[in-house]
Amino acid sequence: MTDHTAQPEPAVAPRSPKFAQPTVESCVYRQTSASSDDAARCGLLQQISGVSDPQRCMVPREACIACCKSFPPTTERWNPVIASLMLGMIDQIVTDGGLPECSANQVSQLQQQGMMSLDVSRSSDQNIKPLRVDRSCCFLGPARSLGDEHSSTVPTFDCRHPSHDITTEEECRQCRDWSVVPMRSRQMTPAEMVPLNVSRSGPPVRRWSVGVVTAPRREATLEWCLDSIVRAGWDRPSLFIDGLVRIPERYLHLPVTWREQPIGAWPNSYLALVEMIQRDPHADAYLLLQDDAFLYDRGNLREYLEATLWPGDRPGILSLFCPQPYNKTQPGWHTREEPWIWGAQAFLFSQAAAREFVCTQEVFSHRWTGIRDGRVQVDVLVGQWAADHDWPIWFPNPSLAQHVGYTSSIWDDARIAGWRRADWFAGDLESPFARETSWSDFPEHLFPCRDELQPEYQRRLEIGRHRMSQRRVVLCGLCHDVRHFLPKFVARVERQGSMFCDYRVVLVETNSVDATLEFLQDWQRHNVRVHVLSMRLGTIRDPRTHNMDRTVQRAAFRDEYRRFVHEHYNEFDNVLVVDPDLAGGWSDEGLANTFGHDEWDFVGSYGLVRQHTEQSSGWVQFDAEAFRASGHPQPHSVLEVGHSFFDRGEMLLPVLSCLGGLGVYRLPAFVSTVYSGPDNEHVALHERMRQRGFDRLYLNPSQITIYSPE
Repeated sequence: MTDHTAQPEPAVAPRSPKFAQPTVESCVYRQTSASSDDAARCGLLQQISGVSDPQRCMVPREACIACCKSFPPTTERWNPVIASLMLGMIDQIVTDGGLPECSANQVSQLQQQGMMSLDVSRSSDQNIKPLRVDRSCCFLGPARSLGDEHSSTVPTFDCRHPSHDITTEEECRQCRDWSVVPMRSRQMTPAEMVPLNVSRSGPPVRRWSVGVVTAPRREATLEWCLDSIVRAGWDRPSLFIDGLVRIPERYLHLPVTWREQPIGAWPNSYLALVEMIQRDPHADAYLLLQDDAFLYDRGNLREYLEATLWPGDRPGILSLFCPQPYNKTQPGWHTREEPWIWGAQAFLFSQAAAREFVCTQEVFSHRWTGIRDGRVQVDVLVGQWAADHDWPIWFPNPSLAQHVGYTSSIWDDARIAGWRRADWFAGDLESPFARETSWSDFPEHLFPCRDELQPEYQRRLEIGRHRMSQRRVVLCGLCHDVRHFLPKFVARVERQGSMFCDYRVVLVETNSVDATLEFLQDWQRHNVRVHVLSMRLGTIRDPRTHNMDRTVQRAAFRDEYRRFVHEHYNEFDNVLVVDPDLAGGWSDEGLANTFGHDEWDFVGSYGLVRQHTEQSSGWVQFDAEAFRASGHPQPHSVLEVGHSFFDRGEMLLPVLSCLGGLGVYRLPAFVSTVYSGPDNEHVALHERMRQRGFDRLYLNPSQITIYSPE
């Protein structure tokens, strides 16, 4: 809990066996007969159901083993194994015509609770189990022989990482240098992932108090959480256990506050924070985590926070977790005008904020004024209190914590998906050249085609896919400090390129300071189709800035890849200009739909950004700077473009210019002229194309791109 860096390690009392992994033999409910040890009567099933016949509560040994691996069940809270056994027993009772001690109403209630307590099937978009849980480290070598001078009672392994020599399984699990695939380029630092884009305040944070609140859940996530905390830089968090939770064996030494009778999420969180303050009243920062929070653990998060805290004009409150509704399109620290309502996974309080929070009347009285007997809504309470007392809640983009797991310990039927997860997580930014489809998939289901447009839409998809398979394409882009987006961009580009007969990639990198160049060069070494042109021209650092004084240089940068295509790939068929920081990617179907149309020189995208309110979420069109409607050469307002809505499957819309994050050119049209300023470089390019007779320019409502992290 407390930072013990400069203090002696306190003696640790032996942990009660109730926190360790039980065995079949130690189960208090299992009652075996003298004749057989394979099957046994489950006393918990009999207690819950009230069935008098012990034979109906007999369970095989395999079920007992599975139950021991799940969380400890009680009469009120069943684990999935008990739920499954109960449903099977109830089905048999119903088949037999019922029992006097089980009324129809009791049977219905038992069936309902059993269904609510079963494991749930999960779609891939809900699968947010940390990669480290199932994947071994690529640096882990073979086990050392028992005769090795380094060997001991604990098995040791060779470690191929340049910073290590030998390791154990536990040390490897708690090491932040793990990786699935070795990378030659340097990793991003936390400061590069989440730059301090605002002023900071207060003295440096040195003394920490870290606590984890935990409760039984159908799929335990406590071990994932604790592993990430250790890898992130804190080795001794305190556990505040609400109910009976099994602690992983390697964490049995941690300080524990145990509430045998569960009191609920909010009371446990409140008492945890109060205890942390009372135990260490001089801590600089109090970090309170829920057990389904997984911290960024590929670098020393603690050191980064010590150098960053506190953003804003005074030490206050942070959420290390950024849920989907609060996503921003650019990295850094942000706050919001409305009260915080989504997610209490990782709240970080300054000393002053923590003391004021726990002593405030409305916080203390939430237990008898809040919904569900004041046991829930930790996030809503913290958010409303912060708004009422002028404490802005700062949060990072990308998120420094992920909401892992699949089910909630609070709401029995809740799923961890949608708004209650981080779409843009710092822990995803270092995966090199991932081939998993989840990295390149686009959420096509979010943009259905109307029924009356479906036949024509599908016809053009089939034509377009066939044409793509016979054409050669060059994908081009301009890269400046886009390291955050590159792993997914690479996966999407390679996936897209594979749909063509052949492809090449030409990227211009300009003045980046965030490891963009190193990552691109590493990609170039892995993929011979990739060409990276690095430029260090002028003093203007950001070619994406919407400043007309800078568009001339931005146009010059873009013209470098246009000239390279003209000189080296003039025999190819098409050019795709793609923005690498297109965080949500682009629709494969939309691109195929474009190739299913005839008679065009350029087709731009329907670029969308997600806008959230507290009640709903919707999409609006983005990239007003490059957009010019047909017959409207003057710039459009952001509001005007944002309120232009189209449906997937509609026909191509003639325009003077657009881009939307991705534009498709016939190669002769693309190389016919040059990028230039001072107007937007795409507008200028398209105007010159029209002057040279390449005037078939369109926006395709089906060619959808997403600027929001998605």
